[in-house]
Amino acid sequence: MTANADGDSLTVLLGHGDGTFEVLPAVSVGDRPRLVITVDLDGDGLDDAVAANFRSSSVSVLENAGGGRLVLLQELRGYGLRGAAYLSVADINSNGLSDLVVSFHRSGHVAIFPGEGGFAFAVPQVIAVGVSSLANLTADLNGDSHLDLVVGNPRRDRLQVYLGLPPAAPTEGL
Repeated sequence: MTANADGDSLTVLLGHGDGTFEVLPAVSVGDRPRLVITVDLDGDGLDDAVAANFRSSSVSVLENAGGGRLVLLQELRGYGLRGAAYLSVADINSNGLSDLVVSFHRSGHVAIFPGEGGFAFAVPQVIAVGVSSLANLTADLNGDSHLDLVVGNPRRDRLQVYLGLPPAAPTEGL
C-alpha cells in the first residue's frame, strides 16, 4: 500500500504471490497523506488502513472490505493541531482495543485517540512535545507492564520519553 501525497489518496498493490502486483483504484483520503499503516481494527482478520494526512492535519480511517478494497469511514482531527506526520497503533490504556498515536509535526504535539472498539475513537488526549514531532513509538521500556511513549524531535536533536501513559514528565535529551 502506498500513500500518494500528490494525489491525496492511497493505492493498494495486491500481490499475486509470484512477484507481480495488481494496482487497485486509488482511494481518496485527506490532503497530503504522509504515512499509511495497516492494522486489523475490527477483529475480522483483515488489515484495515490508517493514514496521516499532513496538510489537512487529519487521520483517515479505512475499512478493508475484502479483495484489497478500502472504504473511507472517517477523518479524525485534533482540533488546533497541525501537520499529521506519523502514527502508530497500540493498546495504550490496556483495555484490549487499538488506540491511535499521532505526531503533529507543525504544532509540536502528539495526540492519543483512545479506541472504543471497531472503528470508533474518543476525543484525543493531547501532549505538547516541542517544536516538531516526526515519529513516535510505544513500548514497555522499564518493564513495569505499562506502555511508554517515545517521541522523535528532529529540530531539537532529541528523543523525549514519557514513562507510563497517561504521560508523566518527559525525560529529555536522550
